Amino acid sequence: MMKKTTGFTLIEIVITMSIMVILVSLGVAKFTQYGLQQKQKAAIARMRQVFQEAKANAVSGKKDCAVCGGSDEICNGGADELPLTGWSVNVFDGTHYQLRGECGINSEFMVRDEVLPARIERAGPCNFNKLLFKPDGTTNISSNSCRIYIVGLPSLYIRSSGAIFEPTPTP
Repeated sequence: MMKKTTGFTLIEIVITMSIMVILVSLGVAKFTQYGLQQKQKAAIARMRQVFQEAKANAVSGKKDCAVCGGSDEICNGGADELPLTGWSVNVFDGTHYQLRGECGINSEFMVRDEVLPARIERAGPCNFNKLLFKPDGTTNISSNSCRIYIVGLPSLYIRSSGAIFEPTPTP
């Protein structure tokens, strides 16, 4: 009389393991794609914050008195004090930016230099090397607006009037 053995055959185990490997690889690919998308969203959000900060600093007249204050390095409205030209955002290769204040013609002071979490692109009349917000709130954009974007995500627009906005999605 033969004993009946219980368990799985080798082919059943191989098929089960193959299905598990396929499911895990799909999950890892989706997780990686999700992580990249979050980095891209963070880059656009960070640029929006930086543009808003530059505009706010320009409109409020914030400046570095050691650079703009004239001979006494104090911002007290003296005759030799340099006027605030504005605040600029300089983007290099779409991967990092610098936030700078400017007084007079050749006096700049850098506030921040950061790497972006993802590469950004531009369209329109943007001077990516120097997007300047002037003390009256306007920019150095030559025509209507400048588009900052990452393919597949909502864009960020900056108008020559200084408005910074994301268009509302259409249903």
